[in-house]
Amino acid sequence: MQINNEMLLNILYKKLQEDKFLLISISGSSMYPTFQHGDRLKIFIYSYDNLEIGDIIAYKKFNCHLTVHRIKDIIKRKNAHYLLTQGDNNTQVDEYCITKKEYWGKVELPMA
Repeated sequence: MQINNEMLLNILYKKLQEDKFLLISISGSSMYPTFQHGDRLKIFIYSYDNLEIGDIIAYKKFNCHLTVHRIKDIIKRKNAHYLLTQGDNNTQVDEYCITKKEYWGKVELPMA
């Protein structure tokens, strides 16, 4: 049996829901210098409705991977609100909004 990224992400999401936190190692440079490739982070359950600009979150916008970026703006609508995010090392905000369904949790700074 092969385990693809989507299956692995589903397993990790269930683990996060059960344990209320998840330890991960990150790859990429979009959050440099806040996070560096290989840093270990803690994703923890935190209310979507209590998030603030500047918080760092984990979300699954695309099927193949989990993204960790900072909230740059919160767009409030009558029945919902959406998050605009950006990597600290990126020059522009992401070209999409994050919904409550895509949000996984809040991220703590690198662990020693």
